[in-house]
Amino acid sequence: MNVSLRRTARLAETIPAPSPELHPSAHRGSALPVQRNVSTSSVLPHLSLDEGRLRFEPATGPRYAEVKPLGAGGMGEVALVEDRDIGRKVARKRLHRGSSAADVVRFVDEIRTVGRLDHPGIVPIHDVGLDEHGEFFFIMKYVEGETLESVIERIREGDAATLAHWDGTRRVQLLISLLRALDYAHQRGMIHRDIKPANVMIGRFGEVLLLDWGLARPLAKSAGRAPPSEAPSSRSGGAERATHTHAGTILGTPLYMSPEQAAGEKEHLDTTSDLYSTCVLFLEFLTGEHPHEHVTEINPMLERILGFEAPSAASLVGRGAITPELAHFLSRGLQRRPHARWSSADEMADELHAILDGRCRIQCPLTLTKRVLCGLEAVLDRRPQLVLASLAVGTLGLVALVGLALRALFAG
Repeated sequence: MNVSLRRTARLAETIPAPSPELHPSAHRGSALPVQRNVSTSSVLPHLSLDEGRLRFEPATGPRYAEVKPLGAGGMGEVALVEDRDIGRKVARKRLHRGSSAADVVRFVDEIRTVGRLDHPGIVPIHDVGLDEHGEFFFIMKYVEGETLESVIERIREGDAATLAHWDGTRRVQLLISLLRALDYAHQRGMIHRDIKPANVMIGRFGEVLLLDWGLARPLAKSAGRAPPSEAPSSRSGGAERATHTHAGTILGTPLYMSPEQAAGEKEHLDTTSDLYSTCVLFLEFLTGEHPHEHVTEINPMLERILGFEAPSAASLVGRGAITPELAHFLSRGLQRRPHARWSSADEMADELHAILDGRCRIQCPLTLTKRVLCGLEAVLDRRPQLVLASLAVGTLGLVALVGLALRALFAG
């Protein structure tokens, strides 16, 4: 991994919220009581036929048998497990041992948030419970594939196969799928607050899924108060790095935060904050570069985001896979003031559909030229005979003009 990639990896971590330390196994007498009923045993019996007679063997042991770890974050860990009752591979997310009370609250919030979101772009939850160690877990669909983060790393490295597969059209189509899932959540009053390439999964059938809803919360207008996991406290200072755990009013991933999220305005965040983060992700996906990747410390990163001015469309054209119309799209989406950005994920997806269809907005000489050429192409597809007739007439007219000019020249 090169230096720029290491810096990106350092700053692509989630900053957790401050909380009192209280492990689920030590809730006795605390303000967060937990029932100790552990229900992880396999329940379906083993059935078989022996000389025409049905044999019934009660199941024993845990229902979920771990196959291999898949990853870990600041709050929990994810593993591939086998559901022994159904006979399929699923993913299990479990809290770290020694998790705080606030982590437990946020973990339960994540379960109920994802449980209410029924969309093809959001991984469904199958089961919840406490394991044999008394740790909270939930079971979700296991998606085979790769994260957008790994795709971007290969684009950054100039991998020929990746660049050939992920042409400009496919990158736009991926973002449209991501925006549809995000719009579904926004329409139901939820904001994600941690949009980043590592949280976007591309399945082996081409499906695009938005993962990790651990920081999601209701929109301010529909939330009576901040969740317990977001109790106010002072921002951490100094030159701490994003590879460390930080306590403060900031929640999210520094590299992809909107200016208002970097300012710690949790109570005032709306859907446009998610849309800003999505545009940062899209800019990186199109170019293989991140506008802040050279910054390696938390506070300088937050200060840079707060003062970052949206790049002009002219400065973006030609970088990576950025076309003129996508340059205007990104420039609007990265505006520092929320009201100057796109108003919804649905509006952004519709705009990208129009771009793919050749119906881009006329915003500069380049987009005007593309719109005219796409219009001519559409006419050619629908009425080729009319276009051929027009070309023939035009050619004859040009020949006639040249003939008149030559006659005048020789007559003179």
